[in-house]
Amino acid sequence: MKRIVLVILFLVCIFKSNAQTQVYHAFPDSNAIWCERWAWFDGTCDNNYDRFIQLVRGDTSIGGHVYHKTFTFNGDFHSSLCGGTGFLNSTSIGIGYRQDIPNKRIYTCCPDTLAYNFNLSLNDTLPGTFNYSSSNDRNYISSIDSVLMDNSYRKEYWISMVGGHSVSDSNYVALIEGVGSTFGLFAPLIPNFESYSTLLNFTQNDTIPTYNPCGFMFYTGINETKSENNKITLSPNPFTSQTTLSFSEQQTNTTVIITNLLGEEIKTIPHVHTKQLLIDKGEMKPGIYFVQTIDDAKRICNKKMVVE
Repeated sequence: MKRIVLVILFLVCIFKSNAQTQVYHAFPDSNAIWCERWAWFDGTCDNNYDRFIQLVRGDTSIGGHVYHKTFTFNGDFHSSLCGGTGFLNSTSIGIGYRQDIPNKRIYTCCPDTLAYNFNLSLNDTLPGTFNYSSSNDRNYISSIDSVLMDNSYRKEYWISMVGGHSVSDSNYVALIEGVGSTFGLFAPLIPNFESYSTLLNFTQNDTIPTYNPCGFMFYTGINETKSENNKITLSPNPFTSQTTLSFSEQQTNTTVIITNLLGEEIKTIPHVHTKQLLIDKGEMKPGIYFVQTIDDAKRICNKKMVVE
């Protein structure tokens, strides 16, 4: 009986190990958002701001490689010691990354530079990358774990540093397959001191946060629900001055509501009776917004909208 139990436990361990480590999870190629917090101490005040990085449509081909474009929005920063709110609002469309899936590597541009290497083993020294440049310090893989995301396990490589610092930094950051690091997508892989960044959550395919290490439920996504009889589209999206909201059928008494990432109502357009509606940028600042339509049959459709 003991032998049977031991065999069962052995098989369970093998299955669990395979589930956690044998399947490589590539980075997303569309419809993903990283929500990060960046902070620093300038000698007087503690400051922080939130950053949202979203994959957008329209890949770029450079030097024979195809890179996924990203849209970055830096929100207002707040000074926690000195009071008041600063202004750091900025947006940019940039070249994000490309993947070498067979070799489990991620590259940025330009020039083409290694950002992440997920083909690592315990005690391997981290190679020089876009977000880590070796000096007198040694970054190495100190432990390998896994994290459960979307009902599957992804490898989590914890990094420790020894060398130039007065003390060793143990397991100060982790690399996560298909996500980046616990500091953020493109954050420097150096120990926190007077500045730091942290990944608040990561969403993919407009779900609730797929990865949520801090329990932070910032509203970064919305299900793009579509009634079978009343679908909506936005074109162009992203846009700089105007975009057209198109319905799949003629409207009779529809309300259009535009909200920001915080869920604050920015604009409401009642009594829409057309099949197409022109939306002006107006006072909307560059960033990510959500469009909700409610027709006279109380059917609700949601769509993500990006203002450049």
